[in-house]
Amino acid sequence: MSPNLNLAFLFASGLGQIICPIYYSLKTISQLLLLSTVFGMITYPLSVFGYDISLLAIGFFGRGYFVSALIYLTEIGGDKFRSWSIIILFAIWGLSSFALSL
Repeated sequence: MSPNLNLAFLFASGLGQIICPIYYSLKTISQLLLLSTVFGMITYPLSVFGYDISLLAIGFFGRGYFVSALIYLTEIGGDKFRSWSIIILFAIWGLSSFALSL
């Protein structure tokens, strides 16, 4: 892995949380996140550069998905739905970070 990947990942995540809610739908972000993950799985044994690019895309679309989902959840439903859905979303986000580290 390249030495500046952590900084680039944070930068890509920051851009994703600004750009994705404005320009993409949840369905599009989900599909691009899945595509980035599959690309990362394919390029992991083949190319360090390809794997790094896929991690940047995962950071971009993953953070964009998180912010888009929060916006979507706060605009719909009643009070109980809003409170439980945000708790579940944070729990899934935490578990996904754990799964990514594995």
